[in-house]
Amino acid sequence: MYGNFAELGAFNAIAIVLQLSGASIILQMLDHMMEQGWGVGSGQSLFTTAQTCESIIWKTFSFMKIDRGYGTEIEGAIPAAIYMIVNRGNKLEAVKLAFIRHGLPNLVDVISTLVIFFVVVYLQGIRKNIKIVHEQAGDQMQQSYPIKLLYASSTPMMIISTVTQNVFMISQAVWRKLGNNFVTGILGKWQENEQNPGSPYPVGGLAWILAPPYSFRSAIFHPIHTLLHAVIVVTISGFAAKMWVNFSGESAKDVAQNLKASKWIIPGFKRDQEMVRELNRYIPVAAMTGGIILGLLSLIADYQNI
Repeated sequence: MYGNFAELGAFNAIAIVLQLSGASIILQMLDHMMEQGWGVGSGQSLFTTAQTCESIIWKTFSFMKIDRGYGTEIEGAIPAAIYMIVNRGNKLEAVKLAFIRHGLPNLVDVISTLVIFFVVVYLQGIRKNIKIVHEQAGDQMQQSYPIKLLYASSTPMMIISTVTQNVFMISQAVWRKLGNNFVTGILGKWQENEQNPGSPYPVGGLAWILAPPYSFRSAIFHPIHTLLHAVIVVTISGFAAKMWVNFSGESAKDVAQNLKASKWIIPGFKRDQEMVRELNRYIPVAAMTGGIILGLLSLIADYQNI
């Protein structure tokens, strides 16, 4: 990933190891601080969000020049659009290229990112409010217990990302060691990238199915791959969200126990089993539905290279 050790030299290699180790220690310390209440939300979600925001800002506003073989282009979508419109004689062609240029961020990617962002923000606000009352005060002390549509938050996407990265790593290691055979045919066959040596891409097996199409055009022209990938992602996302509820202490049974311990009950459902049965009408459905919706949104983002 960082180059040949002989070319890097001992000093650069040690510097890279120290940098990665130091970053890991700092992240662990920050995550511990978040768990102790010095922040909003979990450390894992915050760091993932920060990394995503950094990538979006970079791809939108980067002034770095990229050599494309036939000339250089600015990487960031907005600076590239301004540069092309100002410097090209054919303004209409420049605008068209700014929106749909291939291989680098374009204005369609920026607009799609904003649309998905606002869709997720809207979905975060969708919830089912269940009326709860205090066990002793009754209706004189009541409030609502919200069950969000995106009940599992971004956990399904994290699980899919982890599974995908592990499959890629293992299948690529097996392929490099054994070449093309029955095992690699199942785990994943890879092919060297002539334009980017050292960065092979999957062409078969499970790794190929888990790898998203490279673009919206690729998704259209390779329907079998697109369909298999979509089914796998949406299925894993939905069931991962449902399973997460059971392992994270957010299941209907756990919520009912927490409410009962705090002297709160659902009107008409005083017994624990009755409260669990009522909460089970909403929590598993919200978790799985939210996971499926996030899976679909991630597919759109992948196809748009967001």
